[in-house]
Amino acid sequence: QPVGIIHTSIGGTRAEAWGPRGMYDAQPEAKGWQEKEDKGVADRVAKAKTDPKTQVVWSNGPHMNWNGMVAPLVGYSFKGALWYQGESNHGTEDYTALFAQLYKAWKEDLPNLTYIVVVQIRPGCAGPDHAKLRDEIRRLEYQYPDVIVHSANALPAHDGCHYGGGGYTELSKQLFSIYKLNELSMRPGIIRTAPTVRQITPVNDRTVRVLFDRADGLHMTSDVLVADKVRSSRDAWFANGDGLLH
Repeated sequence: QPVGIIHTSIGGTRAEAWGPRGMYDAQPEAKGWQEKEDKGVADRVAKAKTDPKTQVVWSNGPHMNWNGMVAPLVGYSFKGALWYQGESNHGTEDYTALFAQLYKAWKEDLPNLTYIVVVQIRPGCAGPDHAKLRDEIRRLEYQYPDVIVHSANALPAHDGCHYGGGGYTELSKQLFSIYKLNELSMRPGIIRTAPTVRQITPVNDRTVRVLFDRADGLHMTSDVLVADKVRSSRDAWFANGDGLLH
């Protein structure tokens, strides 16, 4: 059975760029975004008249990538979507609220979507609020019955910030496996495979109990070299020696 994939992505972009105009009007933190972006575009257009190297459209502006890469596809019958994004939203903003707006827009304009695969970013170079962002992504599958969260933690060839070709090749195989399970296996409902933390309970001042969903797919890593530094099995939990788990 042929599988058609339409690639719509730009590296290093924020979630806000992938929703339609006006999508964030109700978000307090988005106040003035549209006016600021409209003025920014007008200023760049004016500058481009004397400096042809000026980039007229900024790919991180609200709705910019939606306009150029998603809106032209509205009306097509898409069954699934792959969403691998997050590092550029690693600040204090509420990613849960941002994704809720995206989800609403996607379901309205692409009504045949039956599932959305969200890749949970792994710890890397996204700043101090990375753990908060990763946890907000983890929770999405408990908030939306048609969202499949797939962890990118165990992929090979990570350099501390990005994956090499081997890592993305392995991820593509895993995502294709998700497609086969949900489209070709004839099993009812949404099928998820990646292990995820359901609950963490303190046992005492040194121990916590971690409850996983789909724990049969969980593997502890051995000590390995990552970016010329030894990463131990302890570090595979990414607690960094902090006794407080959030």
